[in-house]
Amino acid sequence: MTQTEFRAIRVLNNNAVVAHSLTHPAATLATTDVTSASDTAEMVLIGKGIGFGTNPGDVIDGAKVQHRYAAIDPSKLHILRLLTTLDQSIFDAITSGVELAESLLGELAPSVYLSLTDHIAFSLERINRGETIDNPLLVEIRTVFPEEYQAAELVVGTIKNDINVALPPAEVAYIALHLNAARLGVPVKSPLGQANFMAGLVSEAKSLLGVSGMQLDDAELISELLRIYARVRANKPRSTPLTFMIQRDMPAQYAAAERLLAHMYSDETNVREWKGESAMLAVLLHSWTQSVPSCSVLDHCTSVQIGAETATGTATVDEWKESTSDTDALTHCDDVSHVSSTVTKSDCHSRHHSA
Repeated sequence: MTQTEFRAIRVLNNNAVVAHSLTHPAATLATTDVTSASDTAEMVLIGKGIGFGTNPGDVIDGAKVQHRYAAIDPSKLHILRLLTTLDQSIFDAITSGVELAESLLGELAPSVYLSLTDHIAFSLERINRGETIDNPLLVEIRTVFPEEYQAAELVVGTIKNDINVALPPAEVAYIALHLNAARLGVPVKSPLGQANFMAGLVSEAKSLLGVSGMQLDDAELISELLRIYARVRANKPRSTPLTFMIQRDMPAQYAAAERLLAHMYSDETNVREWKGESAMLAVLLHSWTQSVPSCSVLDHCTSVQIGAETATGTATVDEWKESTSDTDALTHCDDVSHVSSTVTKSDCHSRHHSA
């Protein structure tokens, strides 16, 4: 027996296996007795085809193991127990989803099989108990990590197709965090911190501009802040000959823009060198505070509901269009309905009459 041999505990997929070292004292334990293993001998082994034809208890030749592997932290042994006891159909659905995500995002850290299995299994338990899963950072995560969010939708879609359980959009966002962490090889708290940072900037912008109680298109501002942050890192600020005029005519927005830029810098003195960037952001802030929320930032917005004279008192935009003869109101309603999921019939009329 060599130091490069392992015993399989569970096959994750054709290229990943949970195993423990045969040279470690924990190897004397039964393959299903993982509760007594108080060390890091258990690990996820990665190698092309390493899981193909492998069964729990089989010895794995170390020559098949690539240099990458993820040791299981002693504090995470509950994950190992989960991997050995989780219903096979649930486990297969999760691993299939991760493989789809990897086809979109590229190679992911093998630890994602552990973290996502643990996370999703717990979420399924909560759903079975009838609990509601919320995510206050849904918009931020979807905007900051669009590729990971798209991949997370594939994971959720696979779970829905395979075991007929629909995970909510909040879960899509949480899964996106795990995928980003696995993509970059960082802890989940890293992308979570980025999402929180953006949420903090949006919150401060609303506070500075006196619109904290308004529901705005936060994704619009976050997208712009991300572009600014990229320019900050590249030290390529925008400039405009209108800086003085913007600063004069939009003092509140300009001051707020400077504050937001200061948070992106470690040295506030640099902000004064970015007057053009502050001015351009001020214009965006002015436009942003005049906006109404876009369907793209609302959870699975499927149709705009408008109060109409129907049996139920509500109807979709198309239904109301067919039932009204007020063509001017219809025109203005078209202008509003494509950006709001809460617009009412009276809103369309009031905007028409105030136009």
